[in-house]
Amino acid sequence: MTAVYKVAKKLQAEMNLAAELAYQACLKNLSGPESTCAQSTPVSPAEAFKKIYRHGVNFIWGCSGCTALGLTVGKNTVMFRDFYSWGDTMLRNVNLVIHELGHIFDNLYTYSAAGRWYGPALALTTDLASNRDGFGPMWDYQQSRDITGNEIFADMFVHWVQGGWATDTVLNRNASSARIDWLNQNMPNYMP
Repeated sequence: MTAVYKVAKKLQAEMNLAAELAYQACLKNLSGPESTCAQSTPVSPAEAFKKIYRHGVNFIWGCSGCTALGLTVGKNTVMFRDFYSWGDTMLRNVNLVIHELGHIFDNLYTYSAAGRWYGPALALTTDLASNRDGFGPMWDYQQSRDITGNEIFADMFVHWVQGGWATDTVLNRNASSARIDWLNQNMPNYMP
């Protein structure tokens, strides 16, 4: 539940910020005495989570066909083969669940239109999708070694929720800054 709550709190913060920014922009652009702006009621973490994960989320224990610890299927199912039993198990297991929720998030917002696919992982720029620079330690903040858009996005989702960016070298500082900038620019577009 810790992982779900952390995701819900991050979504709540993003949705409430977006609503407040829209309200402030409306107030700034009022053109006459009859113009009005409606201020949204802030959403709770539970409401934010339900708005994004609108199909529910099913966590299933047991995945004999899984080669990794977890596998996301479609828009609402995560199957786990196992959890971490070594290292900082609390951090690793929380981030494993967040990573899988990142896959669901990506699946929820990936669609086809006019013969072209769109979605968060597909929107990653080549400089972000072609390497793992800027990520925190493997297995703590990264759940995959794969250099694929969907795995990169799911690990970026972990960092978006948890932080944990690598800042030990100039390369990692620059890469983590680029990833943070992409998340700050693009994640609000997926908020209802």
